[in-house]
Amino acid sequence: MASYRMNSPKVVAETIDNESVVINLDKGTYYSIRGTGSELWDALRAGVPTGVLLTQVAAHAGDQTASDTATKFIEKLIEEELIVPDHSTEGSTANFAVPYSPPDVVKYSDMEALLLLDPIHDVDEVGWPVPA
Repeated sequence: MASYRMNSPKVVAETIDNESVVINLDKGTYYSIRGTGSELWDALRAGVPTGVLLTQVAAHAGDQTASDTATKFIEKLIEEELIVPDHSTEGSTANFAVPYSPPDVVKYSDMEALLLLDPIHDVDEVGWPVPA
């Protein structure tokens, strides 16, 4: 079963109150992922194998077709280069605390130019700003 991780350092994210805000720093786009989608995002970042995740989301929704919707959601995350395969770690299970809703990724590109100009792209392990 495949596992994924966030495509860092190119992608950064924060989850607050069942909404994940994800930013692709290379493309200058940001994304809003809410509800069940946010929980799927967190589980993928934690290394939960997709087979386990799809089984759990279908059980949580009480509908086998939910795994098809979750598969499309995962494919969208891959297409947007937000997650990449991870062969090093695998988590065990997902935690679904909110009622099921079909997961969706809402993409925003209205700040693309500003995000691409931001000097945060120059950050490394030392931090920013780094004295000359």
